[in-house]
Amino acid sequence: MNTQLQLEDYYLTKLHIDWRAPSKAEVRVDEIQTGIDYDVAVHTKEKNRYKLDLRIRLTEMGKEEKDVGYVVAADIVGLFSFPEDSDKSTREKLIRINGVSILYSTFRGILGGMTGMFRGRRLALPTIMPNEVVQRVEENKQAQRAAKREAQVAEPAKN
Repeated sequence: MNTQLQLEDYYLTKLHIDWRAPSKAEVRVDEIQTGIDYDVAVHTKEKNRYKLDLRIRLTEMGKEEKDVGYVVAADIVGLFSFPEDSDKSTREKLIRINGVSILYSTFRGILGGMTGMFRGRRLALPTIMPNEVVQRVEENKQAQRAAKREAQVAEPAKN
């Protein structure tokens, strides 16, 4: 069975980049805070077609001056397909791990090209381990679902 994931198309739905110039001539960026999240959807009729909406947030900060460097908020959507003979459990795993890897890498190039025109410098996204990102995101989603269920149970019955 062939389980190859194919990126059919991608597009940005959000791209916001701020460059916060330092107040002094020499200020160093000491920390990069990143956040990655995503949502997965399956086509209603063609179960081998998926959409992955990847959300990336990045903030650079300095020790001497906190508000320095880049602030990035981006959403990139990928449309993917699998061979029709692929099984669901494999698709569900690959759309997350490989899909995150493909879209993150694609966005790295977009961001590098865009920030290369900024006064500051070209920004390269930090390297990630997609399997670790997926594990963290899925754990967060599971905790959110559990908290929502608990809140619904705790609500008094409405008549």
